[in-house]
Amino acid sequence: AFVALLSNSGAAVGLVVSAMVPSVNAALSIVPGLIMPQLILCGLFIKIDLLPQPFQAISYLVIVRYALQGVMTNEFVCDTKAECVPEHFRTVSGAACATSPCDFCCDDHEVQVSAGVCPILTCDEALRSLSLDRDTIWPSADTSSGTVALNALALLTLLVFFRLVGMVALVVAYRRASKRG
Repeated sequence: AFVALLSNSGAAVGLVVSAMVPSVNAALSIVPGLIMPQLILCGLFIKIDLLPQPFQAISYLVIVRYALQGVMTNEFVCDTKAECVPEHFRTVSGAACATSPCDFCCDDHEVQVSAGVCPILTCDEALRSLSLDRDTIWPSADTSSGTVALNALALLTLLVFFRLVGMVALVVAYRRASKRG
């Protein structure tokens, strides 16, 4: 669902660009200038909290932000067993992982490069390490499925917004062309 929403939202942005520029060459030169900021402002490479304030506000209009948050929250949904006490299993690795009740387990090399400790054992820790836990992202809900649904709704809202902007841009371009010719 997120891939479909993301691709349709990207197409809507493409519609806006193509309706506002006079030629294909102009559109092709503008698009990279729209894609790179989306990747920078979505929170994948730079945490949104670390961005200067104007860019934090702009990140709410970035389509990729909601797709990333929704997909990652959906991917790291699991019921951690009560027996998984991270303090007891941080040093378990390799063949001993078969006895670990935790969601994740590090291999010997990962434990060695992490100073003898496995940094991620649960889905919540995986999301926290990516700065995508419920305390960090917006929109978020009390449950993972609620957070996924809210991010899908945000993507759908941006899809409709950019489609409407594209439609208005096409009407304006049509009226300009009609007056000329």
